[in-house]
Amino acid sequence: MMRKADELKSALATNQLVLVAFYTAQTVRNVWLRPAIEGYRRQTSKTIQLVEIDKEDEPLLADFYHVGSAPVFLLLSADHELWRQQGKLTVDEWQEVLDEF
Repeated sequence: MMRKADELKSALATNQLVLVAFYTAQTVRNVWLRPAIEGYRRQTSKTIQLVEIDKEDEPLLADFYHVGSAPVFLLLSADHELWRQQGKLTVDEWQEVLDEF
């Protein structure tokens, strides 16, 4: 099984947009996120990769990206942070963000 740090590094090496979703056991994983990204991929030429990270399982990654409490969403490109949101994110909000990039 690929470690999350390796999965993230591999995703960033593609020079595609990467959405990193930090969560904890106390926060509900956003089950709508993966289907929303798949739907967006079908509607646009943009390619977006999703990396979901349990903040408690990966404290070094959480510290590196300055993630305090979860959930936190980061949109990265080649390890540059393009956008960040702490707290809940809806499908509509997510699509608005993607339309900016």
